[in-house]
Amino acid sequence: MTDELLKIKSIEELVLQLNTQRQVGNKLVGQLEHLDIDFDINLPLAKQTVKNRLPAASSNDFVFLNCRFTKTVTFKSSHINFYFLNCTFHDINANDKEFIGKVRFRECEFKSEVLLDNASFRELVDFWHSKFYKKTIFHKVDFDKTVVFSGSTFYENVLFTYTLFAKLGIFRGTVCKKGYDISLAILEGNLSMFDFELKDFDVVMGPLEEMEYESLVHDKGDIPIKNKRETFRILKNIFEKNSDHIISLYYRRLELSTYDVLLKDKINQKIKPWTNRLNRAILWLNYNSNIHGTSFFRGLIFTGCIGWLFFYFSLIATSDYYMTFNPCNWSLKALTDSLKYYFISISPVHKHTYMDELGPTWSFYLADFMGRIFVSYGIYQTVQAFRKFR
Repeated sequence: MTDELLKIKSIEELVLQLNTQRQVGNKLVGQLEHLDIDFDINLPLAKQTVKNRLPAASSNDFVFLNCRFTKTVTFKSSHINFYFLNCTFHDINANDKEFIGKVRFRECEFKSEVLLDNASFRELVDFWHSKFYKKTIFHKVDFDKTVVFSGSTFYENVLFTYTLFAKLGIFRGTVCKKGYDISLAILEGNLSMFDFELKDFDVVMGPLEEMEYESLVHDKGDIPIKNKRETFRILKNIFEKNSDHIISLYYRRLELSTYDVLLKDKINQKIKPWTNRLNRAILWLNYNSNIHGTSFFRGLIFTGCIGWLFFYFSLIATSDYYMTFNPCNWSLKALTDSLKYYFISISPVHKHTYMDELGPTWSFYLADFMGRIFVSYGIYQTVQAFRKFR
């Protein structure tokens, strides 16, 4: 936005600038441009005010081009279409309002909170390439048709708390610098998430009372950890539904990593500690064997290392080999001679008699049995990671 803006201090001064008309579709509408509107304003402007200044205008629809609203913009329920192009807002209040017409905020900047509690948008809402600098909470907002956040950037948390997506929400190229919470949204329609950018983010931990929880997702704009996990699960399912398996695996990894933190928190609270410890162990194996299905190279490393570990236990359970921590007793020949047995042991279907000439003890068979299980698991995890491009 250019800094060469004409400062307007009152509605009377604003009306005097109302001398431009713009063709929008088949309508001739009023336009205000290059203004610094430095007073509290209610929109839409009175119909008669527009008619008196622009008698040729065929509609009460309005365009604001390259304007800065330094005070509060309060919307009233209306049937008209709003067009805000390259505008800056410092305070917006549209609580409990109904918008029958289309509303467009294209390439706009929202410097403060956007208050939209219980707002209803019956037609298109467009935030194309807009920027939100503060925590943004869409609380009980009804998007009856299409809502567009394409190319928009949220610099703080954005929450869609009990918000209705009745038809289509478009998040193409949307960037979330902090948190994103869609766990409580009512998804009757579809969400288009192509090229959506979201990384791991900070959340509120610990047990929450109902009032504390509602305060976070409604007033404070903070995201509880269970909402974070549910958000990643929803995003994973959206990309799976669109057959975008690569991105769905990314959100699956974030979901499981969040679940691991959630389990740790429950253990600290002594909530089913043994069950949650077991689940954390499973997640640990899943992560270290293929990073939750995303790395076949990790699968190869895991299989090789876990195979060597149990092979080593099998080897020292024979009469010909023993374990020592004294480097003077280490033998390179013993290592090279044992390698042939390692490559046999790495096959889950090898015969248990492959070390009979070394004099195996009973613990050899236990280590060999456990090795088969973990090597088979590693091979399975490697194959699963290979199939991420299916």
